[in-house]
Amino acid sequence: MPLLPCACCLRADRLDLWNRTDPFPGIYIALLGMVTFTCDQIGKRPQTVILVTVFLFQPKLLSNFHLTSLGSTIKVKQAINQTVCFFVEERRMGAKGEKTRQKILEDAAELFHTKGFGATSVRDLLQVTGMTKGSLYFHFSGKDEIGLEYLRQAGERFMAFLDEGLEGPSAVEKLDNFLQQAFAYHRARGFVGGCLFGNTALETSDTAPAFARVTAATFNQWRKKLAVIIEQAQNDGTVCRIRSADELAEFVIAALEGGIMQSRLHKSEAPMRNCVETLRMMLYSDKTDLQPHKPH
Repeated sequence: MPLLPCACCLRADRLDLWNRTDPFPGIYIALLGMVTFTCDQIGKRPQTVILVTVFLFQPKLLSNFHLTSLGSTIKVKQAINQTVCFFVEERRMGAKGEKTRQKILEDAAELFHTKGFGATSVRDLLQVTGMTKGSLYFHFSGKDEIGLEYLRQAGERFMAFLDEGLEGPSAVEKLDNFLQQAFAYHRARGFVGGCLFGNTALETSDTAPAFARVTAATFNQWRKKLAVIIEQAQNDGTVCRIRSADELAEFVIAALEGGIMQSRLHKSEAPMRNCVETLRMMLYSDKTDLQPHKPH
């Protein structure tokens, strides 16, 4: 696929593209479409599209890429080689840049989890990543972009966490496994940090719409996943029909978030343990073999 722009270059000398003065003939549009498509397929940034497009249309403008000196006698083969080298180098640098971006997000994780997005400063990020401000802003436009990208990726990881917990031979066992998993996760953290999404909902709902939207989307996905399992359990008679599956899913989330918050506040497992026990007592019918017991 990266050879497609080169094919365009090979046709350019026959079409006398360099010397055309009409503003946007059909060939210009066709070449632009081909270049844009190619760059998109291999993950290039917009400046790459601009560079290659200008190279095809007006090579004399690219003095920084040492094409001016070749003037009108530029050899198509040399131009192809230089363009291909640029693509290869940018692709290599792009992979390295993505690794650095991920490293920044990993380093910032605990800050966002414990301090929140608003209270985390750029200085905090510089300290925890060990980067200079220039390097940090090279990879992200600012603190909000770092925070939003971290929140999106955390949402994806949380969905995988849910899928892992909602496993079991029956619907009610899937639900029970999830409740046990949630308790075990927060106990392992010493009830430090709480739930990232619950924290962010409280912090940003009235002040940071972009963060609130990402958080709301995560809660909606969580509710839908739980509702599917609860409805299955209701259909086989192991979860009570005191409310609809969707309403019970909403209640489970609200109860868990409250239990997590109280355990974080008191640094005690008792509030969340009581929450899980009560949920099991309220949800499970007499038909289930799972009797209320303390989480382990």
